[in-house]
Amino acid sequence: MSKKDLWMPLYIGDYLADTGHLSTTQHGAYLLLLMHYWRKRELPSDDKQLAAIAKLPLRLWLDTKETLQAFFHDGWRHKKVEEELAKRIVVSEKRATAGAKGGQTRSKTEANASFCSSMTQSQEQKEDRIGDARESGSTFTEGSKALASSFWKALGFENALQIPPEFAGVDWRAVEWERAGWTADLIDTEARRIGPDKPLSYHEKVFATTFAKRQAPLPIVEVKEAEKLTVTKNGTSQVRSGGSLIAAINRQLSAIEAETSADLEMPESSILRISN
Repeated sequence: MSKKDLWMPLYIGDYLADTGHLSTTQHGAYLLLLMHYWRKRELPSDDKQLAAIAKLPLRLWLDTKETLQAFFHDGWRHKKVEEELAKRIVVSEKRATAGAKGGQTRSKTEANASFCSSMTQSQEQKEDRIGDARESGSTFTEGSKALASSFWKALGFENALQIPPEFAGVDWRAVEWERAGWTADLIDTEARRIGPDKPLSYHEKVFATTFAKRQAPLPIVEVKEAEKLTVTKNGTSQVRSGGSLIAAINRQLSAIEAETSADLEMPESSILRISN
């Protein structure tokens, strides 16, 4: 291993932005794969060898393989590492040519300045980020990213470093959320109501239930005709309508009370008086 292989450029901000969905174990495995790739210029295709490089048991590697392979293309080729290696070759050739022509070597200060300039230029090229999952064929969409962002923000996680491991795979689940038709306002409202203490599976059950309620058809209101009540008074049948049975009974009771009051108001001459 040459001295040039003792360091590898890693743009921390870009790396964290692309790997927010990885667990702690997956972060470690991914970085070990990148380091091996940087030193050996390639990765093997055999799962046992890859598991050994990632320092994972074979069973755990097979569970993790699909997630990590999304950062690579054409098997296990890595676009960003390939470009950085190509830049290194160009720089080496230029230095060799300059040395042959002038018999001079760059000072340590100049070399450091060239290195810093190279890192700055690479960082400004956003499309050349390490692990750009989108360019390597990831299924993430703008819609799924918006759903994942709504979920994390609703639980109070403002950046990738704050996201706990149990919620690290949300951006992958958000792909399915988008396919199911769930919306950002639904995710935001329910996630805020539930809070970060419940597992992701619980959140998804609530999201599904709320979405189903929103999609349910409105109830059909059936208006019935007013009930009719037949009341018999003094041998005469009367049909009354336009109200409930209770209302009809109340009206009949009021009529009976009025008649009773009229019967009690008798003239004084009709009252039989008894004297001693």
